[in-house]
Amino acid sequence: MSFLDFLEQFSRLEICNFSPASLSSEELHKWDLVLFNGH
Repeated sequence: MSFLDFLEQFSRLEICNFSPASLSSEELHKWDLVLFNGH
């Protein structure tokens, strides 16, 4: 899919990144949000 096709079909992209260590850790973590506004 080209980037232009992607822009025509989608208006929002959400990415979650979990490592195997985060699934087994008992330590509590807070959510972080990074927001980039395009044109």
